[in-house]
Amino acid sequence: MRTIDRFAREVRWLMNVGPDKGPQAHVTSIEINEDFVNSARANVGVAGLSDRVSFLHGPSSEVLATLEGQYDMVFLDHWKDLYKPDLQLMEERGLVGPGTIVVADNVGELFNPDEYLGYVRACGLYDSEHRSARIEYTNHADAVEISVHR
Repeated sequence: MRTIDRFAREVRWLMNVGPDKGPQAHVTSIEINEDFVNSARANVGVAGLSDRVSFLHGPSSEVLATLEGQYDMVFLDHWKDLYKPDLQLMEERGLVGPGTIVVADNVGELFNPDEYLGYVRACGLYDSEHRSARIEYTNHADAVEISVHR
């Protein structure tokens, strides 16, 4: 991270959070595949960020049921049919609350996002914005939904 920050200061500007806005940030990642957890842990360790990233192994519904405290931001990017039930579980557990930003990736038509989008837009808890995008490394239409808990 120091190398990236130095490059951004000395060579050319980069679009990233930077050291001033993100010094206290902590990321909690939930992953069902143990090999992926181990690989991600190793990559984060090489980057020197092990103290800022936690990897929790297991199904999202089981792991979410053990978490406490409100998160500033939640990024949903797993099985699309779990977006709605996992968000509802986070609401029940108080993991999301006033000011929490929920970003749901891959909510373009290809992914059949109607159940999640219908919920987040109509439940009365969020102000949502739909942004068109492309599926990573392709030219296929996609979208993200950015919702802020009221």
